[in-house]
Amino acid sequence: MTKKSSKFLREVKIDWDEIERKVREHKKKKLKQAAVIAACCVAAFALIYIFFQVKTYDKYRVLNEIERSDTQATEFTQFNGNILKYSNDGAFYTDKKNNLIWNQTFEMQEPLMASCEDYVAFADKDGQDIYIMNTEGLQGRVETTMPIQNVQVSDNGTVAVLMQNQGVGYIAIYNSQGECLAEGALHMENTGYPMEIALSHNGEMLAVSSLDVNEGNVKTTVSFYNFGAAGQNEIDNIVASYSYGDCVIPEMLYVNNNRMIAFGDNSIIIYSGSQEPKEEKTISVKSEIKSVFYDQSYFGIVVSDKDNQNQRKMIVYDMKGKEKTEADLGIGYDDIYFLSDHEICVQNSNQCEIYTMHGIRKFKSDFDNNLYYVTSGSGFRNYQFLMEGVTEQVRLKFFSSAR
Repeated sequence: MTKKSSKFLREVKIDWDEIERKVREHKKKKLKQAAVIAACCVAAFALIYIFFQVKTYDKYRVLNEIERSDTQATEFTQFNGNILKYSNDGAFYTDKKNNLIWNQTFEMQEPLMASCEDYVAFADKDGQDIYIMNTEGLQGRVETTMPIQNVQVSDNGTVAVLMQNQGVGYIAIYNSQGECLAEGALHMENTGYPMEIALSHNGEMLAVSSLDVNEGNVKTTVSFYNFGAAGQNEIDNIVASYSYGDCVIPEMLYVNNNRMIAFGDNSIIIYSGSQEPKEEKTISVKSEIKSVFYDQSYFGIVVSDKDNQNQRKMIVYDMKGKEKTEADLGIGYDDIYFLSDHEICVQNSNQCEIYTMHGIRKFKSDFDNNLYYVTSGSGFRNYQFLMEGVTEQVRLKFFSSAR
């Protein structure tokens, strides 16, 4: 039987190299197909992302409403991720759901507010009261001996106060408990009338802008006072001083311990150095600066368009003075400020625009009720509109339709 069956059996030679070649080709084909599908998915997601980045929303859906009770003169600002609201009668610190964290009563004719990281200070302009608070509440109170013109606060609660009495300017430094650390008169015969002060985040460096007008000639002097070890051996603690002819510098800010920015009527001057600041960069501004706004990474200005004085233009720079974006504003505004993710909110009492850092108008809308303030919510399209009597938690709508 075995011998008979063997006539029908033949040896088959298998070409294993050919089989492996075909398997490799099959795998390559599948990988190419997968790569094409993946590339198409990436391209589709990129197009969707770009679409939503350049899209201007004009409608939104209200997700939740939270009732509030505020006086008509209440001012709003963000403080350490929550909402700080204040008026002549006091300050209220709440979370974004309007839950009270702390409140502080005071009586001020014109409250001045300054904040830095975890601390905030309130001072009565032309009065003599200062309240120093952090995220937990009142830390110290100061009663000055002269009328207050300006106040600044550091991230450890140190406050610098610019005062005036009978035409003479004075500076005083207090710690967070209200104890006086340093004080002295400003010699205006040398530098002029003090206009503005800026305090470094650690409270050691103080910049003072002073205006001198002599026979029609205008000059501004920016002086740097060091109240740390480096300034102890200097006359009046002054470690650097710079003068600018035909320039008025009414606004300055320290963005950290190492960098101070001065905003003049025709230029922006950036100084660097934590002990003896040096001029790092000067930006020429051809139009009058109308507003200044900033966050931890960028600062911006609003100027008049050179071809149309009624048109306002926003220009944003990084902290080294490199221009990042610009855009023509579409509305008249009362306030302009940064939101989360470096978006920029432009608003008045019944209109709002939100711009991205690419200068694209992301949102524009009119409101029936008075709009006080805008904050970012969680998510790309979520915001909070602080309206008269209510906080609306909203989400921008993809397609225009009735609100």
